[in-house]
Formats: sequence, structure tokens, C-alpha cells
Amino acid sequence: YTTHLLCWDLAGNSVALPPEVNILWPYSEGLAAARTDSGWGYIDRDGRWIISPQYTYAYSFENGHALVENSGEGYFFINPRGKPLTDPINTDHAQRTGEYWIFTGYKWDAGLVLDGNLQPVNSPLLHQGYVSVMDYGWAIVSTDNGILLVKGTESWPIPDGFYLYSNPMNVREHSVLLTRDDESGYEQWRWTPTTGELTTLPANDPDNSRFSLDPITGKAYQRIYSDHYDTIEIQDIDGKTLFRAEDCENFYGDGYPTLAGGNCLCDGYEEDFPTVLLSPDGKVLMKKYWEDGLD
Repeated sequence: YTTHLLCWDLAGNSVALPPEVNILWPYSEGLAAARTDSGWGYIDRDGRWIISPQYTYAYSFENGHALVENSGEGYFFINPRGKPLTDPINTDHAQRTGEYWIFTGYKWDAGLVLDGNLQPVNSPLLHQGYVSVMDYGWAIVSTDNGILLVKGTESWPIPDGFYLYSNPMNVREHSVLLTRDDESGYEQWRWTPTTGELTTLPANDPDNSRFSLDPITGKAYQRIYSDHYDTIEIQDIDGKTLFRAEDCENFYGDGYPTLAGGNCLCDGYEEDFPTVLLSPDGKVLMKKYWEDGLD
């Protein structure tokens, strides 16, 4: 259980946090959703409570509104002053992808889709099967006629012989990663549904590679793990090496490198290991230890 949080921007400047905060979402539109033992609220960059902790759950602001949840009331949207913008939405799950909000029942079947203006969308996701939400407005839904890739009111059937990973890190701009197994082994392809183009990607061992998205640039990358996780290599999805980290256990502790704005961010989860931000040429842009903030 988190007892103390530290926050820095990518320039290494400390961001003030109220001491009672134990979970913090990224800042968006000047506010960050923050949780305390009393519930979720929103703080500004000076660490002041703009909306006091009061919600069961809270999402980040986007387009001037944020979704919050209260037990027994359901979900509803608020403005940056905490004023409700919609009536409660009674549903089991709520997920945002790009400009869309998807509300699903206990079987993860969509019953409501809203656009960025909080208006209902006549989406192919509605009243179908299991919905898996991806990034940038995309989602996958299983139907009686197969699996569809959906964005807004449009949909595309997955090509025969392929399948999609169900994790939410598949979208790279307007393409998705498709996979298939055949006699030659595990294959990865880039598929652009709007044009139907299929492009093969370098094959990697699915047990030792993980795809993620740079949260700032939105571009996909993959981490390739060696035996015993001694070496971690970050590649773009075309197989080009962006960063290579050796002796990871001794240098990074429990933190694994990720991309942030094209730079390599290594989280120092343990007391003796720093949080380090590296440029593509290996220059250290920021290095912070826990004690740097606790002083």
C-alpha cells in the first residue's frame, strides 16, 4: 500500500502533492485525479484541492469534462469546478478510448457509446458481444459473424487467419497489430483497416516481448526480454533498436524501461535505485532518488 508519492515533471522539477494522496493519475488540462482514504478528487499543479475528495472513482479531464463514479449513483460527468454535466449512467464499466466513452454491462457488452461532446453514438459495438477497448478510439467486438474492429460508427472485419491481441496497446496511428500462427511460427503484421494494407513485421517470441505505447507521442514500441531478464531492448515495431539496457536487475531494481516522449524512462521503485530519463543518444536528462524528494 502506497504511503507516500513523489511527482516530477520531465524536466526534473518537483510537483507538490498533498501528503494524504496515495494514488495519482497524470495531469490533464491542469488537473490530476488523486485518491485519498476519503475518496477521489482533483488537484492542480500547486498541490491544491480544486475538487475535494468525494468520489468512488475519477478519470482524467479531457475536452473540459471528466467522468466520476459514486457508489449507488453510477457514473456522471463533471466540469472543472465539480458541477455535474449529465444525469447518472447506471452501468457496470466505463472506458475511454480517444474521443469516445464506452459503457458496458457485467458481461462487457456495450449498452452506450458517447462521443467527445457527450452525445450518443450509433456504434456497431452496441448490444453485441464482448468489447475490448483499445487506444485512439478503436475497440474490438465479438459478434455472431466474427470479430470486428470498430471506431465510431465504422467497422471492419478482421482478415481471415489473423487475430488481435486483446490488450489495449495495439494501435499505432491508424494501424493495428495482427498476429497469426502458421508452420513458420509466430508472425506479426501491421494492418491498416481503412485501406486493407497488410505489412509483415519482424517476428518476436510472444513470451519475451511486450508491446506498449509512448504516452506522449502515441507511437507503439516493444520491449524484448532476454533470458532471466538480464537485458532489455526497446525496439520500434519495425524492429529498429531504440534503447538497450544491460544488467537490468542491478541498475533498475524492479523498474523496467518505458518510452516517454521518445526518451527512455526507468522507474526506480526501490530506495537504492534512481528514476532516470535518458535521451535517444544515452544522455541522462534527469536522475532522481526517493530521498531527493523526501528532503
